[in-house]
Amino acid sequence: MERAQPPHDPLAVMLLARLRHLLAIEAAACGNPLDDASRLLVSKAIFSTWLDCQELGAGREATQLLGRHAPPSTGGAVSAGGV
Repeated sequence: MERAQPPHDPLAVMLLARLRHLLAIEAAACGNPLDDASRLLVSKAIFSTWLDCQELGAGREATQLLGRHAPPSTGGAVSAGGV
C-alpha cells in the first residue's frame, strides 16, 4: 500500500493542522454537545478549511482526515450546497 506524501507547502501543512484541530473540537462536542450556532460555525470552518486544502493540493490528505473523524449523522450537517 502506497503511503501518501505530506504536502511540502507550509500553508498546506498549516491548513491540515487547522483541519485536525477543528475536527478535534467537533469530536469533543460529541460528549458535550455544542449549541446550534457553535456547531454550525465549526462545520463551516471545517468545510472552508477543506476547500482551502483542495486548492493547495492537499485535498487527498484533508479528505482522509475527514473520513477518519466522520461523526455520526446529526441531520444538520453542512454540505457543499449549504454554504
